[in-house]
Amino acid sequence: MDTAVRDTSFLDADAFLRTDQSEFGTAWRYELVRGTIVAHAAPSPEHGVILSNLTYELNGRLRGHPECRSEVGSGAAPQHEQRDTARIPDAMIRCGKHPCVLFEVVSPSEVRHKRQWDQKRSDPQAVEGVRKIVEIYRDEMLAHAYRRVGT
Repeated sequence: MDTAVRDTSFLDADAFLRTDQSEFGTAWRYELVRGTIVAHAAPSPEHGVILSNLTYELNGRLRGHPECRSEVGSGAAPQHEQRDTARIPDAMIRCGKHPCVLFEVVSPSEVRHKRQWDQKRSDPQAVEGVRKIVEIYRDEMLAHAYRRVGT
């Protein structure tokens, strides 16, 4: 993970999500984290296979639910708090206007940086509509699901 060089003092989550990502640099993907634009390298082939299989399964399960769809690479920004943060989950299910389930494929390097990963996991909890966050571990037969309680 690398931080792109750009003055972002004018950016909030909405402005970030409306901006063409190529304006931030040449990295594969960017996120806005506490007002700083963070660049991400392209995912590994294994990551891509997991994401491809996931979206295939999601699309099959969402048939018959026209109000819901799967998305890859769409932004998720908190509605009221942390307006200086916009995360881009690997995939999501959106029903109506709001994302309701977020999916992240977790690489070994993300596991090694636990503090950053804990923050990355907590940011989407403030996104309106999110009821579940699912982590799929790339190099293990393991997934964790975090469910919002009391909504």
